[in-house]
Amino acid sequence: MAKGFIDLKRELVVSPDKDIDLGTLVMQRGRRTRFIILDEATGAPLVGARAFIGPSEHDAVEYTGQPPGTFYGNLDTEGGADVEDLPFTPVVMTVSLGSDEFEREVTLGRRQETVTVRMPAPKH
Repeated sequence: MAKGFIDLKRELVVSPDKDIDLGTLVMQRGRRTRFIILDEATGAPLVGARAFIGPSEHDAVEYTGQPPGTFYGNLDTEGGADVEDLPFTPVVMTVSLGSDEFEREVTLGRRQETVTVRMPAPKH
């Protein structure tokens, strides 16, 4: 792990008293993208709503090591959340507020830093 880079994970088979040659390890720089979630009817931020933001199952990109970052928790006072460790490639992300009715897929550009998603407000 290194700040500003996507985690690099490798599985190793280790033998006692033997050295392991890891070869050349290349870490990819990661980026942060800000997601702002708004009520599609009113345009108001969904402050405090519980959300999941993560890589889509439909994304055809193959990742070496760890897939892009995820967020699971309550949206902040702007109805937003920051997702870190995203690659500098286009990526499809799923934004969910708890059910299929409250789910959207968003395609991010390779350098996109913010995205606004309009969704139905969850019923409390």
